[in-house]
Amino acid sequence: MARDSFKKRFLKNLNSATIAAIYSFASSLALALLMLFWQPISTPLWSFKDGIGFWVATLLFLAGWLFAFFATFMINHFALFGLTQGYRVLKNIPEPKPIFQVRYFYKYIRHPIQAGTIVGLFAAPSMSYGHLLFALSMTLYILIGLYFEERSLVTEFKDQYKEYQKNVPMLVPFLSPK
Repeated sequence: MARDSFKKRFLKNLNSATIAAIYSFASSLALALLMLFWQPISTPLWSFKDGIGFWVATLLFLAGWLFAFFATFMINHFALFGLTQGYRVLKNIPEPKPIFQVRYFYKYIRHPIQAGTIVGLFAAPSMSYGHLLFALSMTLYILIGLYFEERSLVTEFKDQYKEYQKNVPMLVPFLSPK
């Protein structure tokens, strides 16, 4: 639903605020259904209850989720949930043309929200096989989404984004890009 091709085909007559609201609602509904129908596989893969393992896993877990959270503010946290688009519609402010900018975490990694999420999913003090299945499934979902996101960004920002791809790694800072 986040792809332009979907929006042009199914949501072409709606404004950006309505599209953002529909996307947020559909995402929330999908997550609620996943939680409602999830069948736990509680066999532990690992479980650190104390000691250095517990603290390392807990700190990585918190760091991953905080990294993802703060990265949302570096692009536009409120636009991710449709609030900015709604405000613009209410105030009759036209949607600005997107500009490509690289700042903060985005100087070192192209997708810090997704990278932080992956770290947060895997760096848990207790990991069951069900949690591992969820983490692997979400990682696959993220990687598929990034494939399409990268294509959209190249289409929108052309050579500027291609140059960014050459110089900044996708998910792991300080590794060679691509």
